[in-house]
Amino acid sequence: MIYCGIDPGVKGALVALGPDGAVVYPMPTRREGKEVDGVAVAAWLLAHDVDRVVIEKVGARNMFNASGKAIRKAGNEFRFATGYGVLQGVIQSLALPHRRVPPMTWKGRVLRGLGTDKQAAITYCQQVLPQVDLMPGRCRTPQDGIADAACLAVYGRDCVNWK
Repeated sequence: MIYCGIDPGVKGALVALGPDGAVVYPMPTRREGKEVDGVAVAAWLLAHDVDRVVIEKVGARNMFNASGKAIRKAGNEFRFATGYGVLQGVIQSLALPHRRVPPMTWKGRVLRGLGTDKQAAITYCQQVLPQVDLMPGRCRTPQDGIADAACLAVYGRDCVNWK
């Protein structure tokens, strides 16, 4: 059984976990990195014979700095929501069994005792999933999007009742 975790967004990733190891795919994008490439996501999911998908369930939220000024722009939020919709459409069009899981749900189960921040997911992967390449290509630091996607795949493998 191949489980795929998806951290949505243009800086997210897809990670497939199976009996033979892990395959990492930083989120494919188009339009100079501004849009999720749904065709590439679909091709990757099919090429890796993914059986189950867990995608982080996200929603809009207000982001403000210490002085109360909004720090996220509506255009960025719209692009993010569009990318999330593209991922949902790809998963559904391929008829893949899937779950949308809120961050606090998967973090509470997978990262138990490590915390809930991005570093906790990176630490978990370094300790428990050393086969997951957190620094593909020219990356010089571990990528939290890859770590989150790997943790989502673990959640799908170990915590979800797929019946």
